[in-house]
Amino acid sequence: MVGLIITIVVSILLSIAAVIIASKTAKTDKAKRIWIIAAACGTVLIHYSSIIYHAIGHAVAPDQISTVLNFVECNPNLVLPIYPCNVVMWLCLILAFLPKKDTKTYRFFVDFCFVFGVVSAFVGICANGDYFNPNVVKDYDSCKSAVAHACMMTNVLLLPVFGYFKLDTIRNTINVAAGVVLMAVIGLIDDAIIAVIGSVERMQSYNAMFLFRSPIDGVPFLTFYILGPVFIVATFGILTLIEAIKLPKEERWYNKIARKNKN
Repeated sequence: MVGLIITIVVSILLSIAAVIIASKTAKTDKAKRIWIIAAACGTVLIHYSSIIYHAIGHAVAPDQISTVLNFVECNPNLVLPIYPCNVVMWLCLILAFLPKKDTKTYRFFVDFCFVFGVVSAFVGICANGDYFNPNVVKDYDSCKSAVAHACMMTNVLLLPVFGYFKLDTIRNTINVAAGVVLMAVIGLIDDAIIAVIGSVERMQSYNAMFLFRSPIDGVPFLTFYILGPVFIVATFGILTLIEAIKLPKEERWYNKIARKNKN
């Protein structure tokens, strides 16, 4: 557990350092794009590094480290995006290679990846369910998870640092809501695939997008049906507060609506 805590702390510090360095050194669009691509690809590579670890580890110490097949069966998020952070990871990768920045599609990816990605990355770093599960050994895979989420945190924090994320509460919230719906759809598709290939019991066990139960024992209300709507409402409230602090009165969404209705 001590090793895991050290990994979490170091990963957070490195993530912060990377964002600061990027903000000071990346001055051109090309440099910014390289940083975004590197962070997105880095997250994916770290996520899948467990396959290499288990392939080599099982060959060296078969009694201590499981085979790749056994590990993947216990961790289906290596095959399907069954967790919210998996969706963010893949959307960040797609975003990194989108050619145009002035499209609704690009703005959707940026808004959702930043707003939802910050939360999912932070939870993944500091409050991963496996950290608190006594049956899960705090080995390479647990530490790797913290590092991967920290890399993803770097990725999403670079979006506002590089000016890609623009504060617009109404648009931001609509895009986040669309992203939440997208996650539900992905979760249902995951369930269908798992049920067909495996079984209904395995589908319920994998619990894609937390559609069946909370990821934390003893906190039953943390399901998608509650967390999704709450997150959308919280996003709207927090962004409205930030607008009230950062933007001039005439640029705040509620004043724009009031002025439009008045005219």
